[in-house]
Order: sequence, then structure tokens, then C-alpha cells
Amino acid sequence: MGGAWSQKATGEALGQGLYDPLVSYDSIRRRVVLLGRPAMMDSTASMSTWELDTSGPTWYARPPAGEPVDSPYAAMAFDNQRGVVVLFGGMPWGIATDETWSTA
Repeated sequence: MGGAWSQKATGEALGQGLYDPLVSYDSIRRRVVLLGRPAMMDSTASMSTWELDTSGPTWYARPPAGEPVDSPYAAMAFDNQRGVVVLFGGMPWGIATDETWSTA
């Protein structure tokens, strides 16, 4: 891997982008998973999940299905044993939480 960046055309857009997105790489499906709040929405906007198919590369919006609330300072990682993305912690509304979420 070299040190130079190059822009890739992905075919789909993330709208106005995501505010403070969390990112993880699903090594089984070879997809980058993003979870964040739409950047141009108000503070009550729902989180949205996007996946980048790295073989495309193409972005796909995942339909909302009980996504967690906006959670600054959370951490997200891929659990290779179970084949799921796991989200832990954060500070929604400025209060630390120990909630754990995973993809289905």
C-alpha cells in the first residue's frame, strides 16, 4: 500500500454526508459499514447505516431497523467470530452509557 490518496467514484451519494460517523470493516462480506447521523438534519435525526461494497465500489443505504441513537464517543468493530458489527458505549445526551448493539 502506497501513501497516496485517490478519489473513487462510488455511484451513489451519502446525501449531505454523515455527522461523526462510526466505521467498521466487515471482512466476511468485504464491506465498509458506516453508522452516523445525517449531517444536514436537526439533532433529533435518526441514525443511518450505509455500506460500501469494496468490490464495486458502490454505496448502499441499509433500511433503518432499530438503529441506536446518536452516540458520540461510541466504538464500533467487526466481530469475525459471529460475523456481526458491534457498537459499544457512547454519550448520548451527554450521559455515558454501556449499551451494546450488534447487526443482525
